[in-house]
This record gives sequence, C-alpha cells and structure tokens, in this order.
Amino acid sequence: MLLIEGRWHTGAGLSAEEVRRAVPPSLRWTATRSLSDHHALWGGPVSDERFLFTARRR
Repeated sequence: MLLIEGRWHTGAGLSAEEVRRAVPPSLRWTATRSLSDHHALWGGPVSDERFLFTARRR
C-alpha cells in the first residue's frame, strides 16, 4: 500500500501515527517518509505534516 497523507494546518487529514495505528492486521507497516520539504509537490513551502506511508501484506 502506498498512501500520501498528512495533517494540514486546517486540522484536516491524518498524522503519520494515526495512519500507522489504522493499518489492518493483514498489512505490515514498512516506512513513513516525510514529504513536507518537497516544495515542488505542493507548489511551494508548507508548514504542515505531509508524508508517504508504505505497508506490505504479511
């Protein structure tokens, strides 16, 4: 599973920890990579949490 998610300044979205806790038992968390510093993805600098979350089948 690849998921791009985040907790935005508006309060919307999910934190990396919330996503990790929500992963079903059939999946195993493999990595969380911050994307907040990749300004080209967002059209400029952002001050909120944005990340790539990956998980695999067990």
